[in-house]
Amino acid sequence: GIRTVTQSFYYNSNREFSFEGGELKSPNLKIFSLRELKAATRSFRTDNILGEGSFGLVYKGWIDQHNLTPTKPGTGLAVAVKIHKPESFPVRREWLTEIYYLERYYHSNLVRLIGYCFEDGRLLLVYEFISRGSLDNHLFHSRFLNHYLDTILTSISPVLFKFTHRVLSSDSFPSRSLGGDKLSWSVRMKVALGAAKGLAFLHSTETNVIHRDFKCSSILLDSNYSVKLSGFGLATDGPTGVESPVSTRVMGTSGYAAPEYVATGRLTAKCDVFNFGVVLLEMLCGRRALDTNRPSEQHNLVDWAKLHLKQTRKIGCVLDIHLEGQYSLADAKKIANIALQCTSTEAKHRPNMNEVVKALEELQKGWSDQHNLTPTWDVGLAVAVKMIKSDSPFKGHRECFSVGGCQRPSKGMLLQAIFASKFECNMLFMAAK
Repeated sequence: GIRTVTQSFYYNSNREFSFEGGELKSPNLKIFSLRELKAATRSFRTDNILGEGSFGLVYKGWIDQHNLTPTKPGTGLAVAVKIHKPESFPVRREWLTEIYYLERYYHSNLVRLIGYCFEDGRLLLVYEFISRGSLDNHLFHSRFLNHYLDTILTSISPVLFKFTHRVLSSDSFPSRSLGGDKLSWSVRMKVALGAAKGLAFLHSTETNVIHRDFKCSSILLDSNYSVKLSGFGLATDGPTGVESPVSTRVMGTSGYAAPEYVATGRLTAKCDVFNFGVVLLEMLCGRRALDTNRPSEQHNLVDWAKLHLKQTRKIGCVLDIHLEGQYSLADAKKIANIALQCTSTEAKHRPNMNEVVKALEELQKGWSDQHNLTPTWDVGLAVAVKMIKSDSPFKGHRECFSVGGCQRPSKGMLLQAIFASKFECNMLFMAAK
């Protein structure tokens, strides 16, 4: 039933939350005691931690699926318990914003909020457990290769860097033991469509919500890679009718925010569309929206991608090497075009999310039947390789042959070898320096 929190918040007509001695009534949500959540998570044990963000930590717990009381680990319903950092007004506001929107709206592509806890100055939220975690983890954190290549191999030639990336990301390299599954082209496109549908629902006339902080870590994936959008702490109501854009303090994550929002603080649904375009580029390129570890001209993904994706012959060089052989060049061009439209500098040139959903659905019709496509990774690549059986990390073989597309190896070729002890055989690379 409805319970009262001794100190709570209310949501007023100015879209602001206040912390008062009022009541927080939420008939659709369970109000947990801190004791219950400690029992559900085994006193917030460190081995139950699912992740960490700017808000705080998330723990896995277990509750009875009928009465929502704590139960033994591995039994009942798995949940994710988010503990917000120590109280401050912004934290309290974001905590209640999540409750406000997720209690009001239900959609198959939104994460389900089960309940919350406000006790002893601690703010907690209890969600359904989404088994595969965030898209951010799959694209970035779960990959040994991204860190390895960016920090260890930056000194070798760009061509060899790319080829090494391809080899080390192949099935022969034990990436699963070092992280998680690699997302295929078809899975990434399924994720893109699910995320687009979630945003389209939020932007609908009936709902009229702007997420404001849509990013890879906001996209959760269940066991079937179906999307559940999360991270509603910065969400706000959108403008209605002919009302001007909502003016707010600029908030969100660097690298994702639309340029007009950063410049003026004026917020519309088209700002979410820009965010979606950035996420789509991250899925296509396997790069973060903002990465200062890369060369300066590659720090901002949107700026860098726009220079390359508009040129058909460069698309294969820009897309994530893990996607090799899984897509046609025609499909890659279409998806790249959607991403570029969504990240248009001017909001009026961006599509709305319903249009994005329609475009992705049209493309998806042919994705399910596409397997073993001709690889497109080697456009513009000039590299040679020979696999040699040996226990020695370096061999002076010259029996190498150029492979790749439009760039021919120069006369001054550099012979380099990289030895990986977990490979069945050593690899000999020859690349244009």
